[in-house]
Amino acid sequence: MRIKQRTSVPAKTETERKATVPGRQRLFLALWPDDDVRNRVVALISKLLRAGDGRAVGRENLHATLFFLGPTDSRARDCIERMASALEGRTFSLMLDRVEHRPKQGIVWAAAAVPEPLAALVDGLRGALSECGLQPETREYRAHVTLARKVRLVTNVGAIEPITWYVDSFVLVESKTYPSGASYQILRSWPLAP
Repeated sequence: MRIKQRTSVPAKTETERKATVPGRQRLFLALWPDDDVRNRVVALISKLLRAGDGRAVGRENLHATLFFLGPTDSRARDCIERMASALEGRTFSLMLDRVEHRPKQGIVWAAAAVPEPLAALVDGLRGALSECGLQPETREYRAHVTLARKVRLVTNVGAIEPITWYVDSFVLVESKTYPSGASYQILRSWPLAP
């Protein structure tokens, strides 16, 4: 009798299982920086992290999340896109002016005050998501760009030389999680009026 050798397949993590719900995409709405802002944020990251401490967010993944939507079916995605297209948001400048560290979570981010046009955009999106049958987060929105994860110690928290980011659009992004990390793809973009 021949014994068939089994090939070992690594078990999926909880995050990978959630990210691969059949018929659904793992989505979020975000502000997506231009190359100049990305370069300045990457320079900030290199100043903050000690060698070997933490995992810096890749340059291509830097963003400010507006709403995390999670696994979303095509019906909800269509509704989100339709409602986002109907919003009449205005451009604004976001000033990343301080670094915050959450030691328990190991996360470091650059934070900004929320200008009025951003607050209005967030409120409009919150209403749109509710109309689409989703339950958006209701706590006060805090504008930030995650810089690194799994960080134990950051010595330079607090005020930083401001990084000014002119925001003229927002985007719908698909997130795919792999053992090597997350990969983001912009699916759609909406311009903001000057």
